[in-house]
Amino acid sequence: MSFYFTERAESPLATMQMNCVHYFCDATAGALPKKIAFRHHNHETFEILAMVRGQVRITVENREYIMTPGDVIVANPFRMHFGEWIANGMENEYICITVSLSRWMSFRQSELFSEVKRLLAEQACFDEWYSHGEGEELWRYIHRIDRQFGGKEAASECRLASEIYGLFATLFDGHYHAVENEQADKRDVEFMKKVSRYLMANYAEDISTADIAGELFMTVQCFCYTFKKHFGMSFLNYLCQYRVTRATELYREREMPLSELAEQVGFSDYGYFSRSFKKYIGESPAVYFGKWSRESKGNF
Repeated sequence: MSFYFTERAESPLATMQMNCVHYFCDATAGALPKKIAFRHHNHETFEILAMVRGQVRITVENREYIMTPGDVIVANPFRMHFGEWIANGMENEYICITVSLSRWMSFRQSELFSEVKRLLAEQACFDEWYSHGEGEELWRYIHRIDRQFGGKEAASECRLASEIYGLFATLFDGHYHAVENEQADKRDVEFMKKVSRYLMANYAEDISTADIAGELFMTVQCFCYTFKKHFGMSFLNYLCQYRVTRATELYREREMPLSELAEQVGFSDYGYFSRSFKKYIGESPAVYFGKWSRESKGNF
């Protein structure tokens, strides 16, 4: 993994705030690797994923995709996403490119400046999914970026910058559109970021609507209204769904008794955990994780 082109205070040679990483999962050696490709998270950085070999399951918000070679996924800023390897007895590999839009496109007199503001305010977004063939042009840019990324010469940096701007030109040309909530503003984005950070840090604790409202210096009534406006459900329902999602991730990292799993994600009552799990996943924890355990042990 190279961070040469990532802007870092301790590296005076670094020039561009971006990164390009290959992720591998070798399912041919017989040992059971980690199931998680990457954790449930979101960030301001633009992220693009391109499948090289094998398969990986990617979830963006509530949409699930199975990536095969040549497929491309764009994770727009602040979209929650999560990845897991698929047990298929073969080598899996994908490329992940992350780019700071504000660093690459802050030309105040250009159209890019206003469009990046719209992207970061979640007033607009790029298309999310490009299957093999549909994403062929994007794939060619990603492949060239990957080849240029390790270079340390001036020409390499120039070529890399050219490919990055070419990739974004392709995205802006036909794959860029307004979102439903065109009235979103910076306060909306800050609210969602603060809620996401709070949940990631405290989901396993005994938290209430009043707790998070107080953390955000809002009344409970104002918080509930704002939360439902952006997340489409009450905070307590979202918290329950979030905990169930984290349970599926934690179990794939380390199998454990289901009662212990329930406690680790914030459920003090296993019966409530089981009912909630079935509500959001469609199966009880015993059935769901039993199938996963049999599948993973049988295929790796």
